[in-house]
Amino acid sequence: MKSRNLQWLAVGLLLVATSALATNRFTRTISAHQLRHQLETFVQQAFAGTGIQYQLEFISPLTDWTVEQNVDSIAVSVAKSGTLRGNVVFHFQAYANGRLIRRRTLSARIRTFQPVVVLTADVPRGNPITPGILMVTQKETTFLNGEPISAKSSQPLFARRNLHAGKILTAQDVRQSLLIRRGENATLIFRRGVIEIKLIAKALRDAGYGETIWFILPDTRKRLQATVIGDHSAVIQSLTGEIIP
Repeated sequence: MKSRNLQWLAVGLLLVATSALATNRFTRTISAHQLRHQLETFVQQAFAGTGIQYQLEFISPLTDWTVEQNVDSIAVSVAKSGTLRGNVVFHFQAYANGRLIRRRTLSARIRTFQPVVVLTADVPRGNPITPGILMVTQKETTFLNGEPISAKSSQPLFARRNLHAGKILTAQDVRQSLLIRRGENATLIFRRGVIEIKLIAKALRDAGYGETIWFILPDTRKRLQATVIGDHSAVIQSLTGEIIP
């Protein structure tokens, strides 16, 4: 009986050894060190020439990765486009002959530090932002909502909203110039093929170039959305609007 048990044990060990050899034959291991180096290179290239300093911190553990033996390249990408800032999900993608065969994700945090433009005084909505109340300084922008404006901007700026001293200015906070103010009339242009219709309507808020805002037709009380393209002029994308009771 004991001899038979030893025979079965020997057979079991042989099967395990054979399975391990087969696994090693068809897979290979990419070390955590290799993956880390590839990820750090990807991030470094993304920030090259931007003047932004960064710190890369791993949230989830980075471990060795077992992939198929025929994998010939590993690529790194991010889950969403845009600035590498804050909490970021990276994708490692394993390819064989150009075909994606395996994917792995990794969570990391990228802290960013860069020169930004900061207000030294409050600015009410719609007012100009003069150079005398602007200061350029190095700040952390990891969780900044919006893209900071360039410190080299020489265009006159106006506040889109009430801004307070100490605020880091972003593209969402300012406009380069006001082309129409709330309550002013503007020419709205609607084009469809060779047909062009022009309407006079009143702006319901301040706007600069490229901004889409609501206008109201004085006779019908109908509201139309249009995109500002010049001084007191805007283009209507659709004549469908809303009626204000």
